[in-house]
Amino acid sequence: MTYKSKKQNVIALSSAKAEFRGMTKGLCEILWIKRLLKELGYPMETEIKMYRDNKAAITIANNPVQHD
Repeated sequence: MTYKSKKQNVIALSSAKAEFRGMTKGLCEILWIKRLLKELGYPMETEIKMYRDNKAAITIANNPVQHD
């Protein structure tokens, strides 16, 4: 088994913000795949559902003042 470490560009000061950053990164990946499929002629007509269970991260995601 090998281990790898990498210096992070952004440091989350709370677990809620770390969860939110993870959700954001996951959503960016999904949107990229959706656009790629559209370019290839396979548009996704269904909406994207994201499930999360961290109440603090949900609050941050639903509050436009908390993020850009």
